[in-house]
Amino acid sequence: MKAFLCTFSIILAVLAAAMSVNGDMPGELKPAFQECHNELLGTPHEEPTGPPNMDDPKVKCIHACVAKKIGHMVDGKIVAKKEIESAKQHIPNADNSLTEKITECANKANEQSDECEVSAAFHKCIVEKVGPPEHHH
Repeated sequence: MKAFLCTFSIILAVLAAAMSVNGDMPGELKPAFQECHNELLGTPHEEPTGPPNMDDPKVKCIHACVAKKIGHMVDGKIVAKKEIESAKQHIPNADNSLTEKITECANKANEQSDECEVSAAFHKCIVEKVGPPEHHH
């Protein structure tokens, strides 16, 4: 289960990665994260540590921005199909329950009207259904 959570956290790095440009974020997400961080907060002066505070409106919006840049959010809504494709790419032997959890969380999150809140709701739901990512620190 620990390996599953570590691998799953890679898929959800958009929503659960440490707010560090040079942290444990998968390489393909770093350019999008850097662009979003710079657009929303300016050039980082100090590298943040620990997991992101998903109650912080800025953090929510950075995660939404990254999701948009990589095609996991369109018109302010999570694209479950893209999340599932990523899951299958990173976890080829994932069972159907993972697909169901992603779909359920995307549908629940997409009830929100603000894209930043959609992103935060998706993150919260995934953490509740799968557990917190273990790649921090």
